[in-house]
Amino acid sequence: MNNRKIILKKGREHTIKNGHPWIFSGAVLKKDRGICSGEFVQVVSYNGEPLGCGWYSSRSQISVRMIYFGDKDVKEQDMIFNRIKRSLEFRDSIQDIIFSNAFRIINSEGDMLPGVIVDRYDDYLVCQFLCIGADKNRDLIVSILKEKINCKGIFERSDSNVREKEGLKPIKSILFGQIDNFVEIKERDVKFLVDIINGHKTGFYLDQRENRYFLREIAKEKSILNCFSYTGGFGIHALKSGCKEIINVDKSYDALDILLKNIKLNGLSHDKSFIERQNVFTLLKRYSDENRFFDIIILDPPKFVKGMGDLKNGIKGYKKLNIRALNIIKEGGYLFTFSCSGHVDMKTFKSIVAKSLKESNREGIIIKELSQAIDHPYSPNFPQGRYLKGLVVRVY
Repeated sequence: MNNRKIILKKGREHTIKNGHPWIFSGAVLKKDRGICSGEFVQVVSYNGEPLGCGWYSSRSQISVRMIYFGDKDVKEQDMIFNRIKRSLEFRDSIQDIIFSNAFRIINSEGDMLPGVIVDRYDDYLVCQFLCIGADKNRDLIVSILKEKINCKGIFERSDSNVREKEGLKPIKSILFGQIDNFVEIKERDVKFLVDIINGHKTGFYLDQRENRYFLREIAKEKSILNCFSYTGGFGIHALKSGCKEIINVDKSYDALDILLKNIKLNGLSHDKSFIERQNVFTLLKRYSDENRFFDIIILDPPKFVKGMGDLKNGIKGYKKLNIRALNIIKEGGYLFTFSCSGHVDMKTFKSIVAKSLKESNREGIIIKELSQAIDHPYSPNFPQGRYLKGLVVRVY
């Protein structure tokens, strides 16, 4: 089968040869007649050199998302099958170190299936198809998953705003079997209820799993402020560790309601756990005015930078947030601070934290760099794939 071709402008093949999976519209010279959005195409250089194959999009600034690098004109179905097979084999190989029945099975570009996210929650799968090529191959991908994985149900959560850039509408639907709103999962000795139908992302922040485990190592007998707590991922682990007290902060009634259920599910006492339904920035200022201090503060905010146009204001937001937290950390306490913005790299994030320390008249040392969990791999040629950056700072 000969795939139709996208031809690049002169000199624009270097990033593809280096393994970056995105071809932007400005790099495209011309394309074969009749190519449709979502079509599997072959990419060639200005001189006609085959560079690989990927999914074409007529609406997005990203014209092609690469699935294969090389000089062969490969078949789309074969590549999808092989990518899924390889992804599942990797997850099987790390089961003994995840300590959970909830993990990511396919991580988009990290597994060379752009726009495809599949998370497993016990016996259920939750999928996202975020680009038009992935969307057009929904049935094939689901059929392969059903063949390879014994599951009770598959649910689609393609309700992310990024689909709009591909000309796609949001979708939430059952693709296979039966689905309950809430699924119970385990992380080590901790249980969580996950709302896979209406919760954030696919229901839970699986990417923070290993960072929650690290918190447990230092949380015992500590007073903790857990900002942007959602349903209590960090909070429940901290309570399990024997923390002195923890305040979980979030604006969502629904998230805090599930957090309370998770406390009960784990047989934990409410006498050490408190809830603030509040804007985090406002609460941090209030605690500063009250001279209320904590041994550990966790900052896990939503994405402040959704595009390069947001970068300047996003950096200001991260800086303001970190300064307010640093003002109420005890001497020798810890700041767990995160950014999930793909446009903010680790170098930039460290600079934000360094400036925050200086402007708050505090000193600090980084004792650990944090990232997304092992089941969320990323390519060294695609730095945007390392979207989650975290630092643990000991503050003086």
